[in-house]
Amino acid sequence: MAATNATAEVEQLRATVHRLEAEAAEVHRLRVEVAEVHRLRVEVAEVHRLRREEVEENDRLRRENRYLRRRELRRLRVAADESEDVKELPNSPTILELMPHDVRCAVLECVGGDEWVRVVPIASRGLRDMCARKEMRDAVRRWAMGVFKRGMDLYFGCSGAAEDEDAGKALIRKAAEAGLRSARPWWHMICAEEKEIDGSSEEEAEEECAKAFPLLQAEVEGSASETEASGGPCVHAAGMLALCYRHGHGVEEDEARALELYRHAVEVDENQGAMYHLADVYKRGLLGQAVDYERALSLYKRAAELGHYTCRWYLGRHAYAGGDCGVEVDLKQALYWLEKANEQSGDAVWAGIIHEIRERMRTTSGQE
Repeated sequence: MAATNATAEVEQLRATVHRLEAEAAEVHRLRVEVAEVHRLRVEVAEVHRLRREEVEENDRLRRENRYLRRRELRRLRVAADESEDVKELPNSPTILELMPHDVRCAVLECVGGDEWVRVVPIASRGLRDMCARKEMRDAVRRWAMGVFKRGMDLYFGCSGAAEDEDAGKALIRKAAEAGLRSARPWWHMICAEEKEIDGSSEEEAEEECAKAFPLLQAEVEGSASETEASGGPCVHAAGMLALCYRHGHGVEEDEARALELYRHAVEVDENQGAMYHLADVYKRGLLGQAVDYERALSLYKRAAELGHYTCRWYLGRHAYAGGDCGVEVDLKQALYWLEKANEQSGDAVWAGIIHEIRERMRTTSGQE
């Protein structure tokens, strides 16, 4: 009996030993797994660190390349200004005119972009000299001014263009990156507006406005040679400068100067946006002016006839359909301007209101 009990106890102890050995093996396995997880975490952290270093290095190289490109561009421009090229005959064709049309377009597209300087260090001397010549730089400015004007028409819906802010913004940026002085302040103002929308600090938006103001002032008050060098007169600068003085963007508020610039933009530049803002001044009696519906309506019509989308919409929706600005309701005129605005919107946004006005016209004619 004692021997049987001793055997049972031994078996029980052996089972306990086996269980403890199994538990010890499991603990060891778990420790190995924990060590492996820790090792993987260290490796992941190292990968993240290497990625951060790679991004920082790429940013540094990008900034360095941008600096080198700009320095090379300045050097080429100075060399072109100081060099004495062989004088050509008055009616002799330029390099660009001698090029095939598709090649000429490709060269202007390349030279007008921000990336073109990358090819300069490895290009032939003939290409570098061609890019530095005054005729090439003037051609680029004319190209950039065309891009800028088209971008402004799309961004604000002017000259009958369908309003497309994204496409207009892309063209304005392209012209600004090409170095066009007329486009650079507008790009700063667009960036300021985006920062306000994104909820960035007011200081950042004001910094962009502060960068734009001296460029606008130089565009409005610069000499004829400077205006010509920038690609031609900019019809948008005075109107935006007026807005800066009116609201204190980058400068202290000055209502008298704002009014003077609005009038200059309207009468000299025939700027449609300035016509809209000056019409609003007379309609609401702002900037020290008395309410003058007649002058306001005249400016709205003038801008609308030139193709300003917002003025066309205002005349149709509020003036002739709603009797705003002291206008007698005229549903035919309202329909005319709303249809113009609807064509310009590109997505039939005013179709419902146009249908409503047609119903009003039918009702009115039926009562008569």
